Amino acid sequence: MKKITIPVKCYTEMPNPYPGNREPYKVRFLVALKDVPSALTEWMSTNPREQNLTSPVAKSIAASIREDSRNFHMKNRGILLSAKMVEFIPAVEGAMDGLVNIVFDDPSIHGNVDGGHTLQLILASQHEAALPEQYVEFEIMVGLNDLLSIAEARNSSVALDMRSMEELKGSFDVWKSLFVDVEIGGDRFFSRVELKMNQQLEEANHIDIRTLISIILMFNVDAFPNTVKMRKIDEMPVQMCGNPQAALKKFLTLGGSDVKKRDESITKMAPIAKDIVMLWDVIERELPLVKEKQYSQYKFATRLKAPRALFSNTSIKYTVPQSIMFPIVAAFRSLVEVGEDTSYGWVESPLNVWQECKISLIDSVLGNLKSTKGNLVSMAKRPIYWFGFYHDRRKTPAFRHGDIRRKKFL
Repeated sequence: MKKITIPVKCYTEMPNPYPGNREPYKVRFLVALKDVPSALTEWMSTNPREQNLTSPVAKSIAASIREDSRNFHMKNRGILLSAKMVEFIPAVEGAMDGLVNIVFDDPSIHGNVDGGHTLQLILASQHEAALPEQYVEFEIMVGLNDLLSIAEARNSSVALDMRSMEELKGSFDVWKSLFVDVEIGGDRFFSRVELKMNQQLEEANHIDIRTLISIILMFNVDAFPNTVKMRKIDEMPVQMCGNPQAALKKFLTLGGSDVKKRDESITKMAPIAKDIVMLWDVIERELPLVKEKQYSQYKFATRLKAPRALFSNTSIKYTVPQSIMFPIVAAFRSLVEVGEDTSYGWVESPLNVWQECKISLIDSVLGNLKSTKGNLVSMAKRPIYWFGFYHDRRKTPAFRHGDIRRKKFL
């Protein structure tokens, strides 16, 4: 539990209009910019978006803060908080000025709901000696039990993407449990994963959570059944490449939108989850070097000055676009088997199979690039190319001469 005390002006309280109900209710007051407490930044998890302080909107707010216009509280929407309790102590009896004690208790429902940019910009300006006398309006909702619908509505002035709302709901907790401690090449890549808007703007080589979901879902048999029927061209997981929103929706609808079943569908992939990102990393680093002379002639291979591998964050010589990566990595889905206890495993080590088939796969890549005149979009969106990689991978010795258990996946 945390209590924050703020000197305020113009305190007003809006009671609950329904008979017999005290909560929830709202209070409003004005706070001098110099008195806005930095302790509020400890209660930001309730805000569904991170703050981008370099955006045009943020720059406009910052300019208004520095103006000696005495109308900042009129032009700015202010700061919206959710709190467990608010106590007003008037300076003198009957006054609207005094002190307010704000009590926060549960980080999941108490804290900043809207106005995060305003809060951060005000705090950043407080060290300035010439900060004019300006006020910002605070609005506090007391006794809320359902914060999600309020946050969604209050943040609608700038379109809030589905990813941000799902993070607020806790939908990505299952992904955190799988990957938060996973290291690839010594790098804990999940620290670079962007779970909501603007979260990793300052982090180089950040990863959209939807990209991670796209990659892992290709191996999920609930999302894309992996049976003998998977030989069909039109059953390739093409939608996972270049369509992060489609991947997120695919994840959210696993288990018929039953959250428990959805999370179970991901959790049972734990035995192979790290292997999938390791496979991606190895392919991304090694693929261009298998036939380096031919691969390096394409402009996309050298379009980045200092490319880095997505998961290990290591320096790589050539860029490998995701339109190439996705179909190739998806070719290894047939190695997945699901045991009687529904947990996942591999028929054969994917890294071993990669070493056996990487020449065949790069030949397919180079052949497709030649036939499409380097059209990466064509490769990414046409199921026939995905099927070609899938078919080529199945030609490797480990699979041509596999046992009965392997054959049922081919």
